[in-house]
Amino acid sequence: IYDSLPEYIEGIPKSQLITHLHKAEEAFMAFDKAGYLVHQKHINIVPFIENYWLLIWVCWKKSKDIISWAREQAYHKDFLDKFELLFRYADAYRRYKNYPEPRLYRPTKILLR
Repeated sequence: IYDSLPEYIEGIPKSQLITHLHKAEEAFMAFDKAGYLVHQKHINIVPFIENYWLLIWVCWKKSKDIISWAREQAYHKDFLDKFELLFRYADAYRRYKNYPEPRLYRPTKILLR
């Protein structure tokens, strides 16, 4: 998600947004499936969120603009709603533990001489 999604999508051409969406779709679907399993109580939420809250939190924050755009384009307001559910659990856990909001950043390449 970090490699393929821009932090801000305003002004990006539709074709480029579609390309970004397709590149991240596999990760989105994995989060959505995990959220569905949590929602159906097939996964115990406590250890799951304790172990994955940061990954869920950062990936949702980085992806929410393009997911909102995809929802509008498809007229499907529930698209990836279980991924969003996981984010809400992750954010609640972060606040409960009094952790600061993680910072979003683009990884940089270290140049070796």
